[in-house]
Amino acid sequence: MRHIVCAIIIVGLAAAAVLATTPAGPRVTLSVGQVMITPDDSFAVVPVYLSCPLDSMAGVEFTLAIPENQRMHFPNDEGRPNGLPLTLDTSGTLMSGWEWIAATSPSKNLFDIRVMGLADYPDSKVTPPPPPQNKALLAKIVLRVDKADRLAVDSLIPIRVVAERCSFSDPRGTSLGIKTTETQKCEQYVGDSCLSWKTVRVGTRDTTEVKLKGGAVHISEAVKGKP
Repeated sequence: MRHIVCAIIIVGLAAAAVLATTPAGPRVTLSVGQVMITPDDSFAVVPVYLSCPLDSMAGVEFTLAIPENQRMHFPNDEGRPNGLPLTLDTSGTLMSGWEWIAATSPSKNLFDIRVMGLADYPDSKVTPPPPPQNKALLAKIVLRVDKADRLAVDSLIPIRVVAERCSFSDPRGTSLGIKTTETQKCEQYVGDSCLSWKTVRVGTRDTTEVKLKGGAVHISEAVKGKP
């Protein structure tokens, strides 16, 4: 009996220790910075931060969008020597050195950008993913300023995170912050009537586990933009 009681106490203490060391809050947080530029600036460099206190981040996908306007855009049509568009800068960031990185516009225009990356591409070379992080600089997003004389001082260009085009995975390939639910899907219709149904599992983002925060570019006479 004494051994059983001791075992229960040890298990309880171990569980308490795990809970005490587990960071409170979401499992993944992607946040876009707010930067200030002047009407004379030709570029705005916006930081994107990633917090993942419990997991190594092996793969990311995120999409940012701005309202269509005549003031600024993502320069998706301008390239860098490494083949990436000018709008994505990974130098000095968490994604620097990742084996596969791509960026494109889902809408095929200059007002959104989709960034994808794998720390370790499936091949003979092994690149360890970064360990758990707290507000690490994931990437830098560049926006080109158009027709600077039309930029109104104290105006804001909001940068939205497109939630349905964001995903994160650990080194095992497991999606982080996804909850699954069962629903009925019709397999065969006759007119408007369903003859046979099938139970399927649907994955959705768990908003308590994954937080997405947008940013903005603020036009000011006094402050220059910073990376």
